[in-house]
Amino acid sequence: MRLFTWRRQARGPGSKAALLRALRSGTSPVEVQGRLARLATRVNEAVTEVGDSCTDALFAGPPDFVVRRQRKAPRLSVFLRSFDIAGEADMLRARCPGPSQLDVLPAGVLARGTIALRDMGQRVVPVVMAPTVPAFSRGGYSGERTGGVPLTLRLVASDVTIERF
Repeated sequence: MRLFTWRRQARGPGSKAALLRALRSGTSPVEVQGRLARLATRVNEAVTEVGDSCTDALFAGPPDFVVRRQRKAPRLSVFLRSFDIAGEADMLRARCPGPSQLDVLPAGVLARGTIALRDMGQRVVPVVMAPTVPAFSRGGYSGERTGGVPLTLRLVASDVTIERF
């Protein structure tokens, strides 16, 4: 995740500490770019119906990692979204019968979490991502979504650039 923020600087030298304080308080604008480092994920599927069972696995592209600033709170919303919501690829299913991601995931969102801006700049920021809705009923299937996706953000680098206009 790459986070960009800026603020107006009065006379004198700018400081990383002042910029970080403005970011953490939510008073500076924020732009964020996110992506997952893994290039592929494995989808394991096991379906058991009365008198029949199916087990299969496929490699698929990783989900999209989307980060957005919440408008009215000093937080970031973090989403894991399907990489291809309307196409052939499916994050939840291999070749066994069963519900597809269109049936289970509202708007293609696998999990959602939040990050408080006050935590930015820390070496490690844990984020718990949970399903957006706990139950689904669509396409002849119904079920529940439980669990979560643990995500740990680690500070790799930080930099401050001063530009005068």
